[in-house]
Parts: sequence; C-alpha cells; structure tokens
Amino acid sequence: MLDLFLTKNPKHQAILIVAASLILLTITVLLGYAFFLKGPTKHDAKKDKNFVTVPALVGKDMSVAKKKVESAGLKFEVDQWVNSKVYPIKHVISQKPLPNVKVKKGSRVIVNVSGGKDYYSENAKRQQSAVNNENLKPLPEPPIQPRSALIGKVVVIDPGHQRKTDLTKEPIGPGSKIMKVKNPGGTLGTVSKVPEYELTLSIAKK
Repeated sequence: MLDLFLTKNPKHQAILIVAASLILLTITVLLGYAFFLKGPTKHDAKKDKNFVTVPALVGKDMSVAKKKVESAGLKFEVDQWVNSKVYPIKHVISQKPLPNVKVKKGSRVIVNVSGGKDYYSENAKRQQSAVNNENLKPLPEPPIQPRSALIGKVVVIDPGHQRKTDLTKEPIGPGSKIMKVKNPGGTLGTVSKVPEYELTLSIAKK
C-alpha cells in the first residue's frame, strides 16, 4: 500500500490525485449537508437580525399585548375567548410561542383572551337576544310518522364538538343573518382530564 503512495508511475499518481479529490469532495458535501440539516444555532439566531424575542404577554391587556407583539415585528392573533375566574376581561391568559423564545420576524403569536368568568353564558344571552330581535319565523314541524315508517332507519346524534377548532363562521340558525363561530373548541374535565369532544362522542354512541 505504501508503495502505491510512493510510486513515480504517472498513471498511479493520476489515480491517487483523483481518489484524493473525490474523498475531499465527499467530506465537503457531507459537512455542508449536516450544516443544512442542523440549521442556524442559537448563537446564529442571536446574531441574525431576522430573529426577534417573543415578549411576555400573559396577564396584559389585549391592546397592550398587541402593541408589544407588533412593535417586535410579529403578528398578533387571537385564537379564542375563554372563561376565566383569574384574569379580567380582555386580558391574555396564554400565549404561543412562550416568552423569550427566538422566532423569525413576521411570525404569528397566538393568544387566548379572557372573556370573564361568565363569558359563555353572557355570550349565549346576547346571541339569543339577537335571534329574538330578528323575529324569525319558526320552521314548520314535520308530520309525525307512524312507527312502521321508522323501521330500518338510523338515528344519528351529532356530538357537537371535535378535536380541532374551526373558527370559520356560519349562520346561527336557518335564514339568520347573525353569524357565529362553527366550533370554538370544547373544555377539559378538571379531574378526569377527558376532552369534551371525547365525552360527547362516547355519549352519542350509546
């Protein structure tokens, strides 16, 4: 093997040069690929002007939180309003990403906002009041079918909740101009930790 490296044969020397070049090229490609997969390190992110620090928003008024987010070059987005006995109305109760995390400029900061301890009940009253003010005509009741007509039919109960939140809007009722969120998301059992969509689905299957 040593003789091969010490050879003065031009042909052998050419082979060695080509082999060494291929080895160096392979090492360079592997190192470049590894760096590409690794991405920028925390040290790089600190130096990169395209990265900013996510501000702490929990406990702050929504308008104040929005200004802090936008002044940092980020986008402020409300995921949903929720009941809260701890935080006052229009105050942020959770955020994603967490504070002090480095993210790219223009990234979204998603928050949940307190609607107060009676948010859902008060919101339901407002929606019902709006429906009453519309003076909607009730839908005609379907005629009662004889028992024999129901043989072979399958009755399906819609649980009304799902795992993924759907914040798109739909009419609150047939013919209504008032819109509501399709599915703002369910709650979670305090003790059981069972999500509402799982509980309602299990009941619907019975």
